[in-house]
Amino acid sequence: MRLRSILACAVLACALSAPAAAEPLPDADAVAEHLSLLGYQCQRKAERLDCQHAQNVNMSVRGLQGGLLFISFLATEESSKAPEQRAGVLDFVNTMNANSTMVIFFIDKEGDLGASAWSPASYDRLTFGRLIERWNTDIREALQRDPERARALIR
Repeated sequence: MRLRSILACAVLACALSAPAAAEPLPDADAVAEHLSLLGYQCQRKAERLDCQHAQNVNMSVRGLQGGLLFISFLATEESSKAPEQRAGVLDFVNTMNANSTMVIFFIDKEGDLGASAWSPASYDRLTFGRLIERWNTDIREALQRDPERARALIR
């Protein structure tokens, strides 16, 4: 579990600290079109797609080391950011990670809940569809596993 958390931090640090146009999104047109067919509204930026969906979490998709990085941030209740709540919040995030197939959950420097996943593959219709399905399933299941703790954490 600890190795997974360390890897998540390394991937995110690399992705979030990279220059704006460090790596273009591979197959950006195909990715945007596929997400559109799945109900996402995507806004293209120079280095990523910012995508919104009515039922699924919003996400960004960007290129990273020849693959695709999916990132989402969920605003966290201010009460969950209090120092005395940190251990309980991190315990909840660890539980989310322990039961996740693809998504790595984390708390960012502002104290908000984040989710990320990286795929080494370039765009392939079938593989990409499965990735998005698994992404959404992991997040939905993580939040539904303990709805009371999820409601206390996320705005």
